[in-house]
Amino acid sequence: MIILLIIAFFLILIALWKIMKVAIKILLVILIIFLIFLFIYKLPEIIEILKDIF
Repeated sequence: MIILLIIAFFLILIALWKIMKVAIKILLVILIIFLIFLFIYKLPEIIEILKDIF
């Protein structure tokens, strides 16, 4: 019985680890998309600053 509990515990841990890996990838993708949108949103200001410099 104890062995079954240990096996179940490890299976749950493995499942959670896989879910966490996927969740981290999704969060990274969301963060990258957010940064790209932020860059595009700020692009006119950046261009204006560059025009002032050059």
